[in-house]
Amino acid sequence: DGAVVDCMSRLTSRSYNPTDIFRYYRNKFHQLSVVAGLQVHVPVSLMGTAALSWLSLSDKLGSQFVAKGTTGSMGREVFLIGNADGVRRLQEEHGDRKEWVFQQYIRESSGRSLRLLSIRGRIAASIIRESEDDFRANVALGARTSLFPVDDALEELALQIYEKTRLDFVGIDVLLGNDGYYFCEFNVMQGLEGVESASHKNIAREMMLT
Repeated sequence: DGAVVDCMSRLTSRSYNPTDIFRYYRNKFHQLSVVAGLQVHVPVSLMGTAALSWLSLSDKLGSQFVAKGTTGSMGREVFLIGNADGVRRLQEEHGDRKEWVFQQYIRESSGRSLRLLSIRGRIAASIIRESEDDFRANVALGARTSLFPVDDALEELALQIYEKTRLDFVGIDVLLGNDGYYFCEFNVMQGLEGVESASHKNIAREMMLT
């Protein structure tokens, strides 16, 4: 992500994903505008820095909430905040200028989430990721994977995200709430190891040939 990518892209006939929309939607806050109005639950979310007070955040998001770095990946900048010390640690470790997406914690989905691998709006693979000892369900952090059946609601979500973004491929993360699916985020540079091993598909090949 930077000048090297720009130089390489100018030498190609096509980029997957196009670099301009890749950069825009790499930001998790920008992703929220895509799902506004879609038939999917979205956790209460707000943008801010760790300079915000615990009281103001917990008043809007509840006594536990999630802080996500706007461009982090593999769960490295995702934290579960449960008290004022958690906000203070964010500020001490990352400074008070770094932007975060603060989100409502969907407790019933703790340690598990769906990953939909969408190629131009078609779900090529769908898996559930489950962790026994972490509220995050990232394969990079040791979560196990298995296939998950695709229904009409998930297919419609993938199609509408493609229609709004025109991204060639995305990894869409969906949380499992008591009252249905919750949109979590989508990944414009998702890893393929977990989804390929669970689905026994060559997803990279499908991306290039679809």
